[in-house]
Amino acid sequence: MTPNRRVSPLTILSLLFVAAIVASLWLPYRAGDRIADVEDATIDALVAVHRKQEAMRQASDGRPGYFPALAAAGALDGTLQGGDLIREGYRFRIFLANAEGEGVRHEKAVRRPGSVGPPCVCYAWPVEWATTGRRAFALLDDGTVLSTENAERRYGGDRAPRPGAAFRASQADRIIDPPAARFEKPRDWGSDGQVWTIVDLATRENRR
Repeated sequence: MTPNRRVSPLTILSLLFVAAIVASLWLPYRAGDRIADVEDATIDALVAVHRKQEAMRQASDGRPGYFPALAAAGALDGTLQGGDLIREGYRFRIFLANAEGEGVRHEKAVRRPGSVGPPCVCYAWPVEWATTGRRAFALLDDGTVLSTENAERRYGGDRAPRPGAAFRASQADRIIDPPAARFEKPRDWGSDGQVWTIVDLATRENRR
């Protein structure tokens, strides 16, 4: 008959210590994976917003709309909250240009001379920085998507980008000035003091 062997408390503590180390390495990796997936989904959502804005322009003499109008015109994934869209851990907000070229949330947009409609920009930032996401994004009038690592401003929840955050103007509310990143210069500083970079949408599509 084989005698029962008792496991020493030191051995148990050693195993628990090793398990804690493994968990401390694995959990942040999985969290980073999840955040990357959410950020990818946010870029896809911005592309979808651009398509809806294009449809809105065609149906309304060139005028884009805010999220309530887009939702009324057709299916829109997410929940409306105070005029913004909440979707998968990100908050989306549309600004349209007023007569002074400043981005506004609720005022009637003004068509600028020689344009097909009022300029607009849509920002997306995490509901909770570093938990639901890290990067912030900007959808420009022509469908270009910009991103910033968002490490300095840490936009999250009520801490939101100003209308001109991704633009090069010294005034943080203007959205008619050149964007921070352009195709001839795909990385540059925005008026919010962060570097904004063009997202390569074509490469993303080719990877799928």
